[in-house]
Amino acid sequence: MNKHFDFSRFWLLLKMEMLKGRKAIVMTLVIILGTMTIGTVSEPLLDDNKIIHAENFAYGLFIGGFILSSLAFSSLSNSLKSFQYLTLPASTFEKFLSMWLLTCIGWMVAYTIGYSICAPLISLIGQLSSDSLVIVPYNPLGGFIITVLKFYFVLQGIFLVGAVHLKGYVLPKTLFALVLYGVLCMLIFYLFLGDMVNSEVEQVMSNVDLSKTTINVLWVGLEWIFWWLFAPLCWIITFLGLKEKEV
Repeated sequence: MNKHFDFSRFWLLLKMEMLKGRKAIVMTLVIILGTMTIGTVSEPLLDDNKIIHAENFAYGLFIGGFILSSLAFSSLSNSLKSFQYLTLPASTFEKFLSMWLLTCIGWMVAYTIGYSICAPLISLIGQLSSDSLVIVPYNPLGGFIITVLKFYFVLQGIFLVGAVHLKGYVLPKTLFALVLYGVLCMLIFYLFLGDMVNSEVEQVMSNVDLSKTTINVLWVGLEWIFWWLFAPLCWIITFLGLKEKEV
């Protein structure tokens, strides 16, 4: 039996995690989709005569997914439960993989199916509530929906990192850390690069076509880092944090 990954052992762990988390997943789906369905009645009252399914899909996917991801590894916040979880007959990789499958892939599949079922009902309620309501059709295979799913696939790892490294109130703490990190990055950029940019911007603009060279190369580089390195980095940090707790 492989000590890092054994399929039968992993399957038992995955089923256990699914049974433990099924209530949270179902409740999250019901609350988000129910709120969207009932909230459709208030659209005309708010002078918002348009229902854009793609936008509603994105809001629900991110909000519900980030909440569920923050609840991952919740046993680590309790000393007794933490000991029981860390001593389960499964490897660190299997524990990480099972939680990632449930909160990332599992949530994307469950939410997409759930919204696809509720979308006709939302549209029907919208039509009954107001004749002037414009409904943009829902296409689960549309470009915007696919892009939203890709963004969630990448960003979800941040909250797994928070779930392992933060103790209690994971979601607000993770959001606070992200805001703080963003402010610090902007402050560092302003303090160290602001004067240089302000003093040399005219010279640079006159000598170099930034729209086609520097900015374009920088943007392509940042995109590549985001799409190909950001998520794996979050997964590695999550795995190492879980491994450290087991030690």
